Amino acid sequence: MRISSILFGMSLLSAQALANEDNQRFNLIAPEAYQTEIDSALTTAQKRFAQWFGEPELIDVVLTEDIEAMQAVDVTKLAPLRLVFARQVLAAKQRDNQTLGSVLAHEVCHLWFIEWVKSQGFEQERLQPLPAYGHSAIPDWFDEVVAVGCEGTEMANMRRTMDFELVPMHTYMTQIHPVYAQIKAQIQAQLAARSDAEKKSGQAVFSMQLDDDAPRHFYRQSAWMSDFISSQKTESFSAQWLSQFVTAGSNPDQQAEALGFSSAAALEQSFTEFVQYQRP
Repeated sequence: MRISSILFGMSLLSAQALANEDNQRFNLIAPEAYQTEIDSALTTAQKRFAQWFGEPELIDVVLTEDIEAMQAVDVTKLAPLRLVFARQVLAAKQRDNQTLGSVLAHEVCHLWFIEWVKSQGFEQERLQPLPAYGHSAIPDWFDEVVAVGCEGTEMANMRRTMDFELVPMHTYMTQIHPVYAQIKAQIQAQLAARSDAEKKSGQAVFSMQLDDDAPRHFYRQSAWMSDFISSQKTESFSAQWLSQFVTAGSNPDQQAEALGFSSAAALEQSFTEFVQYQRP
């Protein structure tokens, strides 16, 4: 799928007109074979996100067939908030019962949430050359709870029916995302091993090897936490709530208080009972 700048511009204008008409907060440009599936997944993701945080920022979502076509996309014609992916890359990220739509919905909600936090006055801090995960003011577990809550039915069902070991709340609410932790450690090790010439060049190429077993329980617990928090909430999250949650920092008890519980232990007890009752 090669997108010329002229054709791309025409397609984007058409998508924007449709988005404004239907209050759709995403513009999708993708091969025709995947449009229906992805459009449905992103529509569901927008509805779920809006229940917690209100309507999200407009985002341009572009899917190409391969990496070469992805690199040819003229990003100057895209919205400031954008997600450009190659199907070739997404296929490597997919697991059983995942669809392109569910993977994209997950990633889009990460970006929507970052933008929502920024819109409330909390700037994103970046630590170069390490990649950013979520918003720097938000604990990793909650960022992941938001993203998995946007996933499609097939992926959601898989996360909630497979076995997982319950991570104690004090650990779960303070840990670095397992995938990010692996990436961070490998990048730091490879940076330390670079030669003096490589360090002076200012450029680096990294090779990543990720252990799929490490994040499994984290993702599944996050999926259940998304359901649990939804069952507790009667209104969307407010700016006042966000300020309290950010102020809590990495303190699990204060995070739990922001969610309406007396402590992390009380949250864990209620969450455990919820999972035991809801789990098939």
